[in-house]
Amino acid sequence: MAALRQRGFEVAGIDASKEMLRHARANNPDSEIHEADTEELPFPDHSFDFVLSIEVLRHLPRSAPSVLEMARVLKPGGISIVTATPLLNLNGYTLINYLAHRRGIGNLARHKQAFHSSARLRREFEDAGFARPSAHGVYLGPINWVQRLTPRLLPRFLRVWEHVDRALADRQMVRELSNMFIVRGVRNG
Repeated sequence: MAALRQRGFEVAGIDASKEMLRHARANNPDSEIHEADTEELPFPDHSFDFVLSIEVLRHLPRSAPSVLEMARVLKPGGISIVTATPLLNLNGYTLINYLAHRRGIGNLARHKQAFHSSARLRREFEDAGFARPSAHGVYLGPINWVQRLTPRLLPRFLRVWEHVDRALADRQMVRELSNMFIVRGVRNG
């Protein structure tokens, strides 16, 4: 929020975590920040030109109601940018999260997360009133594992891998294997 404010945007935010709210309020003392549920945003209809939702859908058992709320608070022609985690991601996080949730793995959170397909995301956004939503794949490959297992190699790995990622991650046959989707939708007028 602070980075967007510094670029001249007027910002407002929500979170369900009291700790995250304290942090956000400390860094954005003049911004409107609410403790709220993504299925019931505390803003009037057609309030915003943009909605940015990063790393939220993965924590929701049902994403469609939240996507509907994003559409509700956007002005006609408003843009949403949302991240989601692909079901078939190559870093294996779907399986790791399943095992951590069911059995526990070290200090990994036992929180069950939600994973998506690009088709499901496009359908949810279309159903909510977004025109031609797109889901783009990014971060293809073992980036997370390189970071965890050999953090010193990460900068060199990324210099080489960024070119491969840019060329492949959003191709139709590979998109579902990426480590993240970025969904873009424009609110119908």
